[in-house]
Amino acid sequence: MSSNYIQRRYSRLIFSVIVLIMLVGVLSILSISVGSAFINLPESLKALVDSDNVDVYTRIIIWEIRVPRTLSAIFIGMLMALAGLFMQTVTLNPLADPYLTGMASGALLGVSITIVLSPLIVSPYVIVISAFFGALCAMILTLLIASKFRLDPIGLILGGVAVSMIFYSFSAILQFIGGEKMVMIIIWSLGSLSTASWSRTWFTGITAIILIPLSIIMYKSLNALLLGDENAQSIGVSPKLTRSFSLLISSIATAISVSMFGVIGFVGLVAPHLARLALRRGDHLIVIPVTCLVGSAIMLLSDVIARIIGSPGEFPLTPIMSLIGAPLLIYLMSRRFKNG
Repeated sequence: MSSNYIQRRYSRLIFSVIVLIMLVGVLSILSISVGSAFINLPESLKALVDSDNVDVYTRIIIWEIRVPRTLSAIFIGMLMALAGLFMQTVTLNPLADPYLTGMASGALLGVSITIVLSPLIVSPYVIVISAFFGALCAMILTLLIASKFRLDPIGLILGGVAVSMIFYSFSAILQFIGGEKMVMIIIWSLGSLSTASWSRTWFTGITAIILIPLSIIMYKSLNALLLGDENAQSIGVSPKLTRSFSLLISSIATAISVSMFGVIGFVGLVAPHLARLALRRGDHLIVIPVTCLVGSAIMLLSDVIARIIGSPGEFPLTPIMSLIGAPLLIYLMSRRFKNG
């Protein structure tokens, strides 16, 4: 393999990673400085590097609220972007997102059951657990349906759509009979990082640290899927096994993200496309890390905007993600048709 080939292959990767790391760094500093309580940028940075020389109020806000929230945005962005990339690869569908297997509707149903049927105020931890198991049930049901079609992409898509419709219908019925409790369900379904804490940050961080390297190890098999099942088999790759592992990784990433912070849309759909556009390649060895960084940047930007326009409170994430993601999708579509 010539040095010129290696240079051409990785020059865009190195440039993209450097730019994205700088962007994530800038957005992280901005995220730590923005909130309902005004703390200027120099004071925020001082609390980060020398917390003993700032007042207790500032130290608590920065280290107990904003730093965990910023790190959670980074990790959740990575997980959702990774899940979206896997779903697009597995289904060979550029419009696939992490919720294709019905996990959003499953999580929503789990939360709806918990909130509506509980006579008392529901603990946040109970909501997390119910959302996780609801998402897991939806994923398992979708895979059972898709397995009848040997995990064929079309079978997976149709199974996911069917499961989503069934679970969403039950959620809508529960919301209707829930009365005033419906407001809590709607707020949760719009997604927010306001519940971020160190425990949730550690959990999502460890998940990302485990799943991302595992995904990169699979890059050859993922690349083979893009060639079609017959071509993949001809080079010694099992499409069914690769899809199974891919769906497992995508499902874990999505279930944990949704259960922790609600349904957050668009990042899993848009981030893989932006990564491919920047790299001009579909090689998963380089697409995976760039996709994760793009996801982190989009999530940080959306969370900062949500806090700014919602001040002194905050705005839910999903509408912000949609406002950012829709123009990006239009831009990507125009580029696609322009290039033929």
